Amino acid sequence: METRHVKLDYNKALESKKEILTAELNLIHLIKKMKNYRILRKSEKAQNNKLKVLLTSVKTKTIQLESHMPEHEQTLIKKQIKPKQEKPKDELQTELEKIQEKLARLSK
Repeated sequence: METRHVKLDYNKALESKKEILTAELNLIHLIKKMKNYRILRKSEKAQNNKLKVLLTSVKTKTIQLESHMPEHEQTLIKKQIKPKQEKPKDELQTELEKIQEKLARLSK
């Protein structure tokens, strides 16, 4: 395979490098969004399944209560919501920060 060299002036080379880093930055953002979408989609499916199971159990319990009691009684069920824990930075985030630093240095 034959290698060829192309001579570029400094400004064009710097601009090309900025464009490549910007493209990498955009790709990393896209990958992060795709990962977040997959995670959210999985959690949505799990929550839908959990909700379906809970609704069927509530329906059966309601039928059982109605058969045992002459009058309808209302009950309130309170459920504790656990606070979400912060996730540690993943490698995409660190790579994203490195590229942003490089872009900032090149822009000066």
